[in-house]
Amino acid sequence: MGHIDVKVTHPERVLFPDDGITKRDLVDYYCKVADTMLPHLKDRPLNVQRFPRGIDQKGFLQQDFADSAPEWVSRVEVTKEGGTVVHPLAERPEALGWLANQNCITLHAWQSRKGRLDKPDRLVFDLDPSDSDFATVRQTAHAVADVLDDLELARYLQTTGSRGLHVVVPLRADADFDTARQFARDVAEVVVADDPGHRTVEARKEKRDGRIYLDVMRNAYAQTAVAPYSVRPRRGAPVATPLEWDELASRGMRADRFTIRDIPKRLSGQRDPWADMYRHSRSLNGPIKRLAKLRARTA
Repeated sequence: MGHIDVKVTHPERVLFPDDGITKRDLVDYYCKVADTMLPHLKDRPLNVQRFPRGIDQKGFLQQDFADSAPEWVSRVEVTKEGGTVVHPLAERPEALGWLANQNCITLHAWQSRKGRLDKPDRLVFDLDPSDSDFATVRQTAHAVADVLDDLELARYLQTTGSRGLHVVVPLRADADFDTARQFARDVAEVVVADDPGHRTVEARKEKRDGRIYLDVMRNAYAQTAVAPYSVRPRRGAPVATPLEWDELASRGMRADRFTIRDIPKRLSGQRDPWADMYRHSRSLNGPIKRLAKLRARTA
C-alpha cells in the first residue's frame, strides 16, 4: 500500500493553551516519532484520549472506531458483554497522523496483541507516587528491577509523562492474563515487603499514607497502559519516554522530564532504549517457580 496523505483539519487549533502547541504540532510530532513508536504498538488494540477543545476542556476516552476510522486504518474487533468493540491498530505512520488529527493526544495500548488477545506479551508495573518525591519512585523502580533480575526476566523502564514510572517486562505470550497478573502481584508484594514504609500494594488512595503504590492492575484483559512516546494532556506536553536505566540517576530526572519539543531530538541522538525489547521475551514458567522459592525463603 502506498503512502496516504493525511489532511490536517484546523491545524492552527491550540490544544495546549499554556504552551501554544497546536494540532499541527501534535500531528508533526507523531509523524516524526512513528518509526520508533510503531513496533511497540504493532497488533495492539488502542484506546485513545481525545481533546477536541484542547486540554483545558474535558476530553474523552474512545475505544470504538467501528464507524469513524477510514478503511486503511487497521483494526481489531473484540467481543465484550453485549456486543463488540472495534479498536484501531497503529500499523503505519499515517495511522498515528490520522489519530492525532482527531485530537487524540494520548494512546493507551493493550498488553496483548491481535491473534493472542488473551495472552499478554508484556507485564507492566506502574509505580504511582502519592506525592512529588521522585527519589522514592526511583528507588522503588530499582527494587523492582532487582527482583526481576533474580527471576531472570528482562526489564525496561519508561517515564509515564505524568508522575510515576513504568517497569515493563517482555514476555512470551504463553500465559493467560490471570496467571500474569497474579505473578505481577506476587512480585509487587516482595518489593513492598522490602520497604513497607515507602511502598504499598494498597489500591485505595486514603490508605496509602504517602507511600508509592505498585499498581499491577494494568495486567488484565482489555486493560491498557500509556504507550511509549505518547503525549500526555498536561501543561508542557510531556511524553511517556523509554529510558536507559542509568538515566534514572541523571540530574533533573522526573516523570515529566521529556516533552513533545525534545523527544524528536533525543531520538535522533540516541537509539530507542526499548529497541530490542522483544528479543528478550521470556516465558513465565521458570520465573513463577523461582518466585515461589524466593517467597518461601523470605516468609
